[in-house]
Amino acid sequence: MGGSSADIEALLVDVNDPDNPSPRMLPAIFRDIVGRLDAAGLAYAVVGRLALTLREQARFVDEIEIVADLDPDGDEHASELLRATRSRFAAHMDLQRCQRPIALKLRPCIGAIETGLLAEAITRPWFGVPARLASAENLLWAIWCWSDAIDHPADAALIAFL
Repeated sequence: MGGSSADIEALLVDVNDPDNPSPRMLPAIFRDIVGRLDAAGLAYAVVGRLALTLREQARFVDEIEIVADLDPDGDEHASELLRATRSRFAAHMDLQRCQRPIALKLRPCIGAIETGLLAEAITRPWFGVPARLASAENLLWAIWCWSDAIDHPADAALIAFL
């Protein structure tokens, strides 16, 4: 079974508040951050539920998760990319302005496994743009390693941006 970004778009409705426009903004936010990564020439792979839909049944998604090979000033570069997207879509990404915001997570590539994840990413049209999605094998790894703990090394850079 496999899905598409169109399958996800059909589910982007806040069932508690059908007039809430934020869930439907996920594709625009996705296109914005992917466009910024492409413009910067950075290797990246979309992970999490967005990429999982390529191989699994679509589910409601309210976050975009990406692993990127950031330059030596990666923390600053990632922060700049996130800040630009978040400022453009603040009404839909800021918890102070939106009851159910879209989350955007950009993690740095910190080791050989993530380097392989980026090398094996496949390019597919996703929400109307060519995007690099993690392979099935790498999706399992990315989902397994994600931690909500502040001291997890893969999450350390991300915490600085939240």
